[in-house]
Amino acid sequence: MGQNTHSRSASPIFFRFLRLTLGRWLRWKFRITFENRQIPRDLAPPYLIIPNHIGFWDPFQVGLPVPHPIHYVVADANFRSPVLRFLLGLVSSIPITKSMSDRDAVKRIMDVRRDGGVMCLFAEGRRTWDGRTLPVIASTAKLIKLLKIPVIVPVLEGAFFSHPCWGTSIRPGTLNIRYQKLFEGPELRSLSAEEVHEKLTAAMWHDEYEWQSRKQIRYRSSRKAEMIERVLYSCDSCGQTGGMRSDGNTVSCTRCGAVTEMNDLGYLHHIEGHGTSLTIPEWNDRQTDRLRRLIKTSHAALAGSTESTPVFSDAPIRLYLGSRRRPLAKVGSGRLYMFPDRIEYRLTRTSLKRTGGEALLLSSNANIPALAKDGTVTLVFPISEIAGVGVHNHERLEWYYRRRLYHFRAHGDTLSGYKWYSAVRIAAEFNGSITDA
Repeated sequence: MGQNTHSRSASPIFFRFLRLTLGRWLRWKFRITFENRQIPRDLAPPYLIIPNHIGFWDPFQVGLPVPHPIHYVVADANFRSPVLRFLLGLVSSIPITKSMSDRDAVKRIMDVRRDGGVMCLFAEGRRTWDGRTLPVIASTAKLIKLLKIPVIVPVLEGAFFSHPCWGTSIRPGTLNIRYQKLFEGPELRSLSAEEVHEKLTAAMWHDEYEWQSRKQIRYRSSRKAEMIERVLYSCDSCGQTGGMRSDGNTVSCTRCGAVTEMNDLGYLHHIEGHGTSLTIPEWNDRQTDRLRRLIKTSHAALAGSTESTPVFSDAPIRLYLGSRRRPLAKVGSGRLYMFPDRIEYRLTRTSLKRTGGEALLLSSNANIPALAKDGTVTLVFPISEIAGVGVHNHERLEWYYRRRLYHFRAHGDTLSGYKWYSAVRIAAEFNGSITDA
């Protein structure tokens, strides 16, 4: 889709059609309620909407009371699909590259402001994995100061229990959206970027389990724990990584036999094993602490050794190459290794020949090493040189290295992209920062 396509005006007719069709279905399926819905209804454009980010349906849900067409600022990964690219073009979405500087996106946002439009962006840059609001990208405050227009912050409550980003099904219960006007616009001139960031962070904060402790709302489904291993990658009982398997409302560990069940309130009950975590955030915090200790120990061992042992690995993993909104090209299939100071991807020359991947790698300036004696090729990514690491569609891991996009998928979509994302971020604490916008 060309550049001019994204700068055109959003269609009021198409938005009315969406409200009459998709909007009605969303209200019914998620049992949506609103607080302060008059705030977006009474406010004249231009203004900016910044919700907390839970799942796929967030943009449409927060826009239900908004009487004006909305220009959504969307991760450019969504534009790689021809179908999504067409649909996002219908609502004049603005593609942006996650966690990297994108001047073209900023220019288009300023064009919408000049034309008196409404915009919606997700300042966390990614969906929450455990129901707690993620850190706000620092550059968001600078953008708000540049725009100098009103800012509305809708907070979605109950959205995580209704449809978590790692889940496969909708669990009907209650989803409340609470609107608040954070800035009027003119006062932004006198506020520093740090003050704007602090106010936005406070307004967006939401802890789903803290909210649920007061509401006690049931979210019924026979598949509540399905694919929960995408986020809970380490056993709460034995602490081992990579052995979690979900089925229906339970998740079990193939290493120690521990079994945990999720009830209708979203809490965890340990049927077998020695697990103690009662919530997903509690389990997540414990596994993150274990992973940090493991990487720290492995990194310290580098000083006294010429070789290092992988922290963990996954296979078979397919590699694709791309750049921003361009379609991805398959390179081959291999094994991905996490080391304390780098990531390695090893694949066979046979795999490269089947896909024509060798030519793709050469054209990407990947600095391919010589073929090893066992017929494998190893790509090395130093942690300090990786930029824009992220997870798309639950389990698809990607990052930029030397200005080229490397995109990894597991066969059957079983890869815990969150495990890899967490490991890379932790390793960066010891090797150098990941580039963020």
